[in-house]
Amino acid sequence: MYINERFQTGIRATGFGLGYSLAVVIPSFYAFYQSGLSSFMPAQYTVLPLLVIGSVLITVGAAMGPETRDVDFGAAVPAGAAERA
Repeated sequence: MYINERFQTGIRATGFGLGYSLAVVIPSFYAFYQSGLSSFMPAQYTVLPLLVIGSVLITVGAAMGPETRDVDFGAAVPAGAAERA
């Protein structure tokens, strides 16, 4: 999973939990967005602009993220972890 690779090994679970949980806050108001959009467009078409906006945000976020394909995660050992191993 890509989101796991965004955090150092020592805080990976916390980072994943926060990243995953916070990512659902804005979309949880989807019905309210549709209600607001329906004031100036037919209700059955309110899904389209929301899908376009979501697609753009996902694409921009993916483009901004660093490439982790050739990263050696074993080299980034937190301080003190080498002594315990």
